[in-house]
Amino acid sequence: MIIYPTDEKISAQARQDFTPEQLTRYKSELNEEQFRVVTVVKSGEEDELLTLTSVHQAKGLEWKAVFIIWAAEGKFPSPKSLREIDSEEEERRLWYVALTRAKDELYLTYPLLVTDYNRQSVLQKPSRFITECPAALYEIWNLEEENTAFAPAAIELPSSDKYLN
Repeated sequence: MIIYPTDEKISAQARQDFTPEQLTRYKSELNEEQFRVVTVVKSGEEDELLTLTSVHQAKGLEWKAVFIIWAAEGKFPSPKSLREIDSEEEERRLWYVALTRAKDELYLTYPLLVTDYNRQSVLQKPSRFITECPAALYEIWNLEEENTAFAPAAIELPSSDKYLN
């Protein structure tokens, strides 16, 4: 995936390879609408393509399956948008746009835990938009991490009676 800013002034700055941290920092300083996402696929059938897009750019488009990530309170709706009057309703309209992009399957995901800037683990709640939907409309999946038990390796002791300590 290659992410390009659409603003020409910014494009000149972005003609370098970014580390994920640099890209996150750079993108957080800019408005999401200033980016266009281009997915590079070497080969494959039409149904094998992956399209990454923002909700704003998805208006008018549809896909067989849609994954909405970071559907957590404080992420969608964004705290920045909630500072202005009537912004929650605009975020709700964007949520509706996101939900209605799916033809067959819709997956709403959010992390249970995130690490904040102080390296503290913070529990996440689902977005208020998820909790406003009637429970009969969705199925909750709880994914658990597979716990792989590692057996301690057998330690061979020297055959002599003298041990170094």
